[in-house]
Amino acid sequence: MIRFAAAPPVPTDYPRLRALSAEELGLARSCGYVADAADPASPVDRAGRDITFDPVPGDSLEDWRVRMYVIWFCYIFENFDVIRRPMGAIEELILEFRASEIIDIPGRRLGTLYAGAGSSDPLRKSTAVLQMERLRPHYLKAVARLDGADTRALDAQFGAPSMPPIRIGPSRK
Repeated sequence: MIRFAAAPPVPTDYPRLRALSAEELGLARSCGYVADAADPASPVDRAGRDITFDPVPGDSLEDWRVRMYVIWFCYIFENFDVIRRPMGAIEELILEFRASEIIDIPGRRLGTLYAGAGSSDPLRKSTAVLQMERLRPHYLKAVARLDGADTRALDAQFGAPSMPPIRIGPSRK
């Protein structure tokens, strides 16, 4: 079970939470992901829920936990400059949601790039600006995902150069 020390809960009036049903919002609240009148600048110290036996969320927006990960990532990005430990907040999301790849950009996997990132908090202003620029493609993909848009153009724009597919097994000609 994770103990949140950096990721503030998403306030219940955050507009992107509309991507969750009323039942899913209740589940998010019971997990400590969402709270009334949450302030991104407030100190964070709360227990998460025990996810030991939960199946890995995966990368499908049909799973409410994946949508919650995307929503929470947007909230953290939008409040990056006021969250006390923004890199730690990103790291906690990665740990809690088991590094879902849904908002990764080819060649730029959040789980790989930001594992251990909380150790660099608090950030100097110049470093925070740089980190926000690095996270911006992931944020744009998160917003597009929540809006139901096709994200292939974003992957092409921000991702690593595309590589030919790797064939495994005998070729079929």
